[in-house]
Amino acid sequence: TQVNAILNSESDLTISFNENIKTQGGNVEIWNANSKVETIAISNSDINGNILTINPTNDLPEGSFYLKMASGVITDMAGNDAAAITKDNNQWAFEVKALSTSINLTGVSSTDTYINASEKSNAVLSGDLIGVQATVDKIEFYTVTANDVLTLVPDLTITNVVVNSNKHWSQNLSNIEFVDGVTYKARIYLKSGNTEINQYSDAVTFDTSPATLTINAVSTDDKINLS
Repeated sequence: TQVNAILNSESDLTISFNENIKTQGGNVEIWNANSKVETIAISNSDINGNILTINPTNDLPEGSFYLKMASGVITDMAGNDAAAITKDNNQWAFEVKALSTSINLTGVSSTDTYINASEKSNAVLSGDLIGVQATVDKIEFYTVTANDVLTLVPDLTITNVVVNSNKHWSQNLSNIEFVDGVTYKARIYLKSGNTEINQYSDAVTFDTSPATLTINAVSTDDKINLS
């Protein structure tokens, strides 16, 4: 099952179609791995243009879920039936977590796992929180060895991370003294009431020194010949 979204227990379920839609009546079902959790009349959902918003009657517990909806419950404006949504076909699955964050590294190339000298000045670690009154307590940085052993670097710990009204947090990395040639992971500590968890970022290597050219002489007179 592929997760389309990570939501909190109070989230609405929002499904986008490629054109404006309407409904012919019917139900949407929420299932977990074992059984049906809830049946929601499509008439109790909201349609705005090409967006279907489903509001579960009850808050969902932590876990993995998917939707079921028969073909024809939703149609386009001409009356053509939208395909059925099932566990195996046209799947729409989601995961509910009480507290979590996305973790993004922006301002750098997305094609490799390195940060070079010019990228470091623009590098920003950020994310969007899920959780009631969720906060970022601190961010720690760990060095990572080739066999994935993590070692905390205490001097790099960041506190007082600002979270805005949209539950978005960000931290500029330009002024942090990372060691050239070393690989790091960030560990983000989250709080929501009495709940505390932490999540790791992907590993990234800081390579801020340019390559240098070394010429080795091949003869005893310290001169380079053409052979």
